[in-house]
Amino acid sequence: MDKRVVKANFRTVDFDNHKKLNSVVVYGAVRNHLRTHTYFIFDLWHSKCHIVDLSNLYTLQNFYRCLKTVERNNYKDYKSFPLLRTLFQDGTYTLKQFGVLVGANIPHHIRYIGDKRFWIGNVGTHNALICDLEKQQVTSIIPDTEDVLLGPQISYDEKTGEVFFLTYGINGHLQLTLVDPQFKNRFSIRKWNPKTDEITTVWSDDINCMLVDGFRVTADQSYAIFSDLRFALDKDCQFDLNAVYVVDLKTQKTWEIPGLKGSAHVEPDPDDPSVFYISEHQIGIIVRDHVTEEEATKNEDLTLIARVKFVTKEVGGFVGAAALHKYRMTPEGPVLLGTYAAGKDFLRATWHFAFKNRGRKYIASISSPYIVIIDAETMTLHKKIDTGLKPLYGLQVSEDGEQFYCNCFFDFLIVDFETGKVQATFSFGKERDGHVFHISAHTLKVDHFF
Repeated sequence: MDKRVVKANFRTVDFDNHKKLNSVVVYGAVRNHLRTHTYFIFDLWHSKCHIVDLSNLYTLQNFYRCLKTVERNNYKDYKSFPLLRTLFQDGTYTLKQFGVLVGANIPHHIRYIGDKRFWIGNVGTHNALICDLEKQQVTSIIPDTEDVLLGPQISYDEKTGEVFFLTYGINGHLQLTLVDPQFKNRFSIRKWNPKTDEITTVWSDDINCMLVDGFRVTADQSYAIFSDLRFALDKDCQFDLNAVYVVDLKTQKTWEIPGLKGSAHVEPDPDDPSVFYISEHQIGIIVRDHVTEEEATKNEDLTLIARVKFVTKEVGGFVGAAALHKYRMTPEGPVLLGTYAAGKDFLRATWHFAFKNRGRKYIASISSPYIVIIDAETMTLHKKIDTGLKPLYGLQVSEDGEQFYCNCFFDFLIVDFETGKVQATFSFGKERDGHVFHISAHTLKVDHFF
């Protein structure tokens, strides 16, 4: 991997916190008219927020390298496959849609990798950053090979200190997105040892996967799970069906769970490494000047049309009915154990995670403005908390399961599990000049940080 230290600005501010916990909560934003990446690192023990700013030009290095590959392979004319399939495709071939480009550059995936370091993956630009809070330094990470893309999400093994990540070929990605939607691209799972800087390949296969999301490796390193998030709509406004892939890292066998709508996120069970939960994220994006009501009525799942004005174009985002599925891995493959779905009462599952509270196991998800809490054993609704906040994005839970940590555009919040009471603890919109364009949909929590 090519690692380069980039210029970043670190500062620290105080905030009010009524419960002292040895944890940190992290999320990211694109702000200041789309020019700046900002990472917010909340220290719940010392009631301090570390704010890290850097130019998003550092996050676009690998994106521009992809453009060179496009030009070299004469892929400028993409009318042979006209439907929008990924934000990568749109950002690459309609550069004037600057808002979509930066939207793909959102710091969407954050993982803790030990020693006060955070791995930050961008949703569509196929590169990463490592933010080191101890050294107060940010390092840009891109593949050594020009024709290789870096998956946006990693998985960290707390016991061994190893970092797992995905790579796949640029040429195969372009073939899949522009020419042949059934094309199988070469994917590899690699393992990085930060202490020795050694990188080894633990699995490779040719699969029909386009936009990787939700990559996780189980705690015992038995399975790797990731989703193919094709969050696009076809000409009839139907969601592209996509799949979740499960890799048996011991036998090297690859299993596919097909027929999902907008699958995005993967969450291993906290107790059983053979059990995991996957979401039908349910968001589709089409880029047009106008989205009609007639188009929305073609699909019963499309219950909300959100129009977001980017710099040069209006983007119609369709949000559909979401679902959460519970699976168990067996020698014969993944077996479905249960599903939670509630139609129009459960939309756009932006994030979900499994946790314990007072001896019971739950799954929490967001269906803005609600926090949806599901009994993980029965896959039925436990309760919904109405935060009254839109848009509600990130979500995590305290170590004891008694409090949720949330973020919306301007506020970091703590929500009580039992009462549902919302308390705003810090509003960075008031503390920092500059318009906030987008907040990461993923909130990261690290326990026993100090």
